[in-house]
Amino acid sequence: MTAVAQLPRRGSTTARARTEAFLVAAGLATAPNGRPAGQTSQQAADARRAAAERRRAAVRAVPDRRKDPFRLAAPLVAALAVTIVVLGVLGVVALNALAAEASFEARALEQEISDLTLHHDDLVAAVAQLESPNRVRDVALGQLGLMEPEVPGFLEIDPADMPAPQPKPMVRTGS
Repeated sequence: MTAVAQLPRRGSTTARARTEAFLVAAGLATAPNGRPAGQTSQQAADARRAAAERRRAAVRAVPDRRKDPFRLAAPLVAALAVTIVVLGVLGVVALNALAAEASFEARALEQEISDLTLHHDDLVAAVAQLESPNRVRDVALGQLGLMEPEVPGFLEIDPADMPAPQPKPMVRTGS
């Protein structure tokens, strides 16, 4: 059994003496005989061996996990990797959605082009029918009241009677 040393009273000693007495009582310092207060020589030897073992155990090279940059960065790297993967998947899904939308729009435009091409072909056929000489003659005779000539007349012009062409006056530009 260890005896508990009496701490000196406050007013009777100096602060240093009180501190030394407290440390001796706590087993953190030795008494004037070299041993903690109230210890036998065997207990003191056991305490020295235990302290030496604690020092040897404390000397062991164990990495300090609080200061290991790889252990600190691992969760951040994992979170960054997960974020990049999630953003990549969302990007691929968004691109697929845009491609599908563009495909539907392209199909609609192709259908509209097909319909307009058919309508254009119908209009070209209608114009060709309206421009045919037989239809023009029928409209002129029936609706406009024109008459078909019995004998077509021709005008003959003698080139010798034609006046000589006059040259155009030259116009100068301001250069």
